[in-house]
Amino acid sequence: MVGIRVPSEHRDEVVGVLTDDARKSVSDEPGCYRFDLLQDDSDPNVIRLYEVYKDRAAHKYHTEQPYFQHWQEVRERTGVEVLARWASVNLFPENRDWR
Repeated sequence: MVGIRVPSEHRDEVVGVLTDDARKSVSDEPGCYRFDLLQDDSDPNVIRLYEVYKDRAAHKYHTEQPYFQHWQEVRERTGVEVLARWASVNLFPENRDWR
C-alpha cells in the first residue's frame, strides 16, 4: 500500500495515469491479484494505492512494465509526494483464494 499527495493542478492527469497502470496490472500481469485506487474521504488529493501481488517476483515484474515506468515519470514531473509505504505479508484470505 502506498499513500500519495497529488498537487491539485495535476490531479486529473495523475489519476488517469494511475487508473491505466491499475487496469493493465490486473489484466496483463498474472501475479497481480488486486490494484485498487482509493481517494481519502476528507482530501481528494490524497490517494492510496492498494496492490496485492503473488510474491516479490510478481511485484518486480510489475515495476518493469512500461505503464509503471510511465507512472514513475509522471510522478516525478508533477511533484507527487509519497506520504507512506507499507509492505505486508498476506494473512487472510490465503494466497490460493485470491483468484
